[in-house]
Amino acid sequence: MKISEKHIAEIADLLDMGQVCYVHKQTDELLHHTDPDSLHFDPDQWKDIILSIKKDREAFIKFDPLDSRDSYNVMSNFAHSIKDMSISEKLLDTLARPKPFQNFKHQIQYLNYTDDWHQFKQAAMIDWVRQQIEE
Repeated sequence: MKISEKHIAEIADLLDMGQVCYVHKQTDELLHHTDPDSLHFDPDQWKDIILSIKKDREAFIKFDPLDSRDSYNVMSNFAHSIKDMSISEKLLDTLARPKPFQNFKHQIQYLNYTDDWHQFKQAAMIDWVRQQIEE
């Protein structure tokens, strides 16, 4: 199935926000809802979308968010991609400590690498979506 670049970018954004996405194979319609494993999941809020997907599950391609291990790997890959070794080492050290996700975000902001991080993460999310299309 061919999914437009616009849909791929939109799916990547939604997955990054903790959504589970579905694209209808025939109509290219994009549906999404909060990940049921999330603390913020409210089944009543997403009931209609979930029912329409369940009615014809085989007609949809499902896109899952990154799991925590893959998210950690994206952060690690970003840290390794930084040319300034002192900053790279600070980020890698942050990832080796307790609460790596929270502290990585704070360190990115403190080091003023927010824009670079968002661009890197967006590219990684788009790659993740493309991998799921190929499966």
